Amino acid sequence: MKSGEISASARGRVMNALLQVKPGEVLPARKAGRELLRFEVNGQTGQAQSWASGLYPENGVCVFRQAQAELLAEGFEPALALFSVQMPDNLPESWLTGCADRVGKAARQEGVRMGAGPMLFLPGLTDPVVIITMTGCRPGEEDGGKDPGHAGAGQDIIMTGFAGLWGSAGLTFRYYAALLEHFNPDFLADLHRPGPDAFRPDLAVRTLRNAGAESIFAAGQGGIYTALWDFGVREGLGLTVDLAKIPVRQDCVEVCDHLGVNIYQLMSQGCVLAAADHSSLLLHFLQEAGIPAAVIGNFTGGNDRVILTDGEQKFLEPFRGDSFAGAAAGVP
Repeated sequence: MKSGEISASARGRVMNALLQVKPGEVLPARKAGRELLRFEVNGQTGQAQSWASGLYPENGVCVFRQAQAELLAEGFEPALALFSVQMPDNLPESWLTGCADRVGKAARQEGVRMGAGPMLFLPGLTDPVVIITMTGCRPGEEDGGKDPGHAGAGQDIIMTGFAGLWGSAGLTFRYYAALLEHFNPDFLADLHRPGPDAFRPDLAVRTLRNAGAESIFAAGQGGIYTALWDFGVREGLGLTVDLAKIPVRQDCVEVCDHLGVNIYQLMSQGCVLAAADHSSLLLHFLQEAGIPAAVIGNFTGGNDRVILTDGEQKFLEPFRGDSFAGAAAGVP
């Protein structure tokens, strides 16, 4: 059984994929290292780390976009990222280099420099875990930079994307054979291989910021319930959200129901929350950009964070775990 770091030759091939080195091109390791370390900072820096497990081929790109969104939401422009992987001992190198190649293409498109972090074989691991650690900068106050604004009581809460879509796609990929016993392949097609453009929280954050939104939060592990709780805690406010207004997709709902998963506590990377005084204006800009969005509630004074369900109140709680892990209960 393999354990520990991948071989130096395999690491070199992954590095070439990340840096988008062309076939036949030689990039000395020392030169690559110097380029990656040349990271000049004028102002403030911030860091975000995102991860995902599973064999879904686009996991690396989706994780890259999520880390981007988390930095952008805090007002930082992404500049440098490290690609790390934890792997089962039977993972083909072709999967690893393919994942790195997709991440490298996305990084080049966004002008983000890539580096390679730890890439380890771990005994007992069943799925690879891709981790992106990204660093960004924003100008200091003397150069016109400023911290993102804060939400206020009475502001609307806008949500982009669909609750649990990321997690539903991961569940469909993992349990596809079992799900085919209950669902038509055409019904599962968009979840089984949704493609990297299905998860673009970075575009949502940039669109919201350009439209004037200041207080923005990128959802992640623990689902939309956790994101709402954390957003409220960060802003020091309560909130009231109508469950019926939280956008969900029917294919996600049915897959989650079949697997015994709470869609509102399921991984929701790709979703973004924002506070708005003029929500109709922000919704217009999002619609123009082709980004699904809805007003789902509003911020309130105090600390109560409430979900309204058929007129009844449910109080949100801090993160206790993601429902993704409980999916096996619904699989024969």
